[in-house]
Amino acid sequence: PYSLFYYPANDPGLRDLLVGCKDGYIRKFDKTAEDDDIGGSDQAIDSHVTLGPIQLSGGINDGKLGNINIVSAGGGSGGSETDSDDIDYSVYSERSSEKIIEAVSAGTSKFSSTFSSPGYQKGNKDRRKIRGRFGAIKIGNDTATETWGFEKLILDVKQIGRVL
Repeated sequence: PYSLFYYPANDPGLRDLLVGCKDGYIRKFDKTAEDDDIGGSDQAIDSHVTLGPIQLSGGINDGKLGNINIVSAGGGSGGSETDSDDIDYSVYSERSSEKIIEAVSAGTSKFSSTFSSPGYQKGNKDRRKIRGRFGAIKIGNDTATETWGFEKLILDVKQIGRVL
């Protein structure tokens, strides 16, 4: 956005934050929107978060990260909030925290897949394991008309032998 302006209208239904955009349009924030408004069409929002670097061991030893599971938002009966859609994830491991950051930026994960949603889903656990001194996991969703959220990410981390 190029500019923001809160419009304090007398009618409460017309009060809103106005966003002046680069393409010349003035838009208002819509928390129910699941796509970006790019003028004549909509575009999927590429939303993600990277958790890490996570130290997998103390000292010079390697660590092992595995048994990854997630509890996504929603899944309960009732409520006014929408449930999360499926969540994509990528898992990284390296010998240093700097290399983790580089691997995430380059998109060179050790493995990736998708968690089913909403809520806790039996059979969601990914039992694959990675080895290294540091790890990271990137979770998100970039599918049009979908949103995501999570309540808990579960990882097993165990210290193992010396660095090879």
